[in-house]
Amino acid sequence: MNYRYTLKINALMHDIIVELQTKRERHVKYPHVYPSAAVSATHIRSTIVNPTQLSTFEDWQCVLERLDAHPLLRKSMKEEKGDFIEYWEILI
Repeated sequence: MNYRYTLKINALMHDIIVELQTKRERHVKYPHVYPSAAVSATHIRSTIVNPTQLSTFEDWQCVLERLDAHPLLRKSMKEEKGDFIEYWEILI
């Protein structure tokens, strides 16, 4: 991995962590409006992957590997309309 690509992946990771922290803060402050602090992996992936650019899929794979190794992230699965959807939540 070159330096610029590493910076790009780190920036994507930072954006995802900030989004998860914001969702958690909103859930703590307003639990009646935000019943869950989790964000679907599909939503997070859609912010990174562009269907017309193949390189964004590689970016998603790198980000996914780093998210899997993050010690403060919890993954869960929920069934919605017969499909299992993966959700991520930060534990801070």
